[in-house]
Amino acid sequence: MPLHCTAIGNVLMPWESEAEPTREEFDDHVRCAVIPIFDRNNHVCVGLSASFPSLRYEMARELQLVAMRRDANRDNSQQLGCTQLPLDAAAGPR
Repeated sequence: MPLHCTAIGNVLMPWESEAEPTREEFDDHVRCAVIPIFDRNNHVCVGLSASFPSLRYEMARELQLVAMRRDANRDNSQQLGCTQLPLDAAAGPR
């Protein structure tokens, strides 16, 4: 299966090139929430993914889910020695 057909591929590919991430999914009935995890060199070393049925997705909770993924990114990346989180810089001041 091509990387662009998977959520985990979509989270890893933009860090490998200048490609823009997409929201394309392979299965319309499944949603996948992903976040990149960075190593001590501030490079993506893994993607953290959680899949669930589309019917359980609540758009009203989008901001909460984004915050949870960002927290997971920060916690896991710091445990791997990352000191400058690229996602924090992209989000701007908190």
